[in-house]
Amino acid sequence: MTYLELVQRVCKRIGYTEPVSIATADKDGVLVAEWVSDSWVDIQLSCLQYDFMIERVDDVTLAVGKATYTKSELALPLLSHWLDINTVLYDDGTTDIIHGLTVTSQEEIDYDILYDDNANKPILFAFESNGNLTVYPKPDMVYSFGGSYLVTPVVLTDDNDTPACNVEHHMTIYHLALQKYSVQDSDPELMQSSTLEFEKRINRLDMTHCPQVEMGGRSWANGC
Repeated sequence: MTYLELVQRVCKRIGYTEPVSIATADKDGVLVAEWVSDSWVDIQLSCLQYDFMIERVDDVTLAVGKATYTKSELALPLLSHWLDINTVLYDDGTTDIIHGLTVTSQEEIDYDILYDDNANKPILFAFESNGNLTVYPKPDMVYSFGGSYLVTPVVLTDDNDTPACNVEHHMTIYHLALQKYSVQDSDPELMQSSTLEFEKRINRLDMTHCPQVEMGGRSWANGC
């Protein structure tokens, strides 16, 4: 379902006028649109291992002599923060597989490497909370690297925006939005039914979009 379709469905359930567009919705429709959009953001943030929240890149370019890169400079506008950097590609086409060299703070970096201003082959990657990436040493030639990063939650804004989870899980957003309505309208019956339905549906979403582990002959969502 699209953003507009989700808003229309919630409006129909609670007796509000269904908007023909988010842009022209009345006051009640705007409130429902906020609940739906907020619900999708809440779901995205509820598990950092959802496959639609993780992006893999294999050809991000590092510039000669440049150590620190913003997400804009790396052409990764949705980057929230790095999860790992695990390959470095050299200009001759060879690739190094990096294990255990990724760090998360400058305190973890060897002093000699951190303060060595000489350009060389990058061997350490430091992630900052704002998404910046600093490589040590700074590159002595053009390199590319590959890794994974967590994306910034997508906010639904336009009528045709569609949540990234599989379509069969879009009703999870609907039921969470109904919970938000129930809090405002003090509707305990709707709160109970929508909460129960949401819990069932979020478990199914977890099974689809989270990594699975096998235990006792059954599959379980890992980390969600």
